[in-house]
Amino acid sequence: MNTYLQTTKFARFMRRTILTETTITGVLFLLPATIIFTVFVIWPVIQSARYSLYSWNGLGPPTQFIGLDNYAYLITDPLFWQALRNNGFVMIWSLATQIPLGLSLAILLTGQIKGSSFFRTLYLSPLVLSGVIVGLLWQWIYNPTFGLANELLRILGLEQYTSTWLGNGSIALACIVLVSTWRDLGFYIALFAAAIQGIPQEVYEAATIDGANGWQLHRYITLPLLKTTMLTATVLSIIGSLLFFDLVWVMTQGGPYHSSELVTSYMFKMAFTLKRWGYATTLGFVLFGITFAFAIVFILLTKAREELE
Repeated sequence: MNTYLQTTKFARFMRRTILTETTITGVLFLLPATIIFTVFVIWPVIQSARYSLYSWNGLGPPTQFIGLDNYAYLITDPLFWQALRNNGFVMIWSLATQIPLGLSLAILLTGQIKGSSFFRTLYLSPLVLSGVIVGLLWQWIYNPTFGLANELLRILGLEQYTSTWLGNGSIALACIVLVSTWRDLGFYIALFAAAIQGIPQEVYEAATIDGANGWQLHRYITLPLLKTTMLTATVLSIIGSLLFFDLVWVMTQGGPYHSSELVTSYMFKMAFTLKRWGYATTLGFVLFGITFAFAIVFILLTKAREELE
């Protein structure tokens, strides 16, 4: 009996020891990443929240505490709401073009078509270029005097459709998001192509033996198995639309007359042009809150889908 008790106690002691060592090992592995995340993500967010409560020009530590006045001004700021509407337009455009086109082209390029490797390289090539280079390149294309866009319209006998493009407030933002689609489409093609190639070929072969045609294979096999990837692509597209900045700043700087202004470009102007760092951090903190809300919705949707399955 005593031997049994001693054995049981020893087993419990060893189990606790192993669990403790496992916990310590896990904490040690997570510690570097936790420190980096805290220093470069959590702490800047906390600081942004603090600075948003001050009237501050960015020089020296903030001293003029104004409470929630920046947020009260933001609610009544027409330029902020115009910029947010423009972000909404970018978001709708991205969801309506980049994801459907990316999925369609990924299905084609993973099929048995000639030159698929060439077309993959062609669609991915814009991703290699920086946003500044892409913006400058398309700024030349849209140039009303010697740009390729107007020149092609003249060659085709459609001179009446030539425009100042980026100087036209009604179409400037549409011209920019068209460039964004050209640049980012390759990313979604690569994302969907990788997911499609991960689907077992045996599933397609079995459906083909049962008489399914190409459309039915993609309708009843490919699309259902890509739901998680499509949800991920949707969230990435939404967050990218909210954080969109480089092309707008290079091509128009939010003009003409704020017609292509986005929250990020407006925030940049407040900080670096008008030296209103307190209000700029308010814009940044609100934008962070909106982005964070979309991330939470994505997590909840993913969790709900997993529970249903």
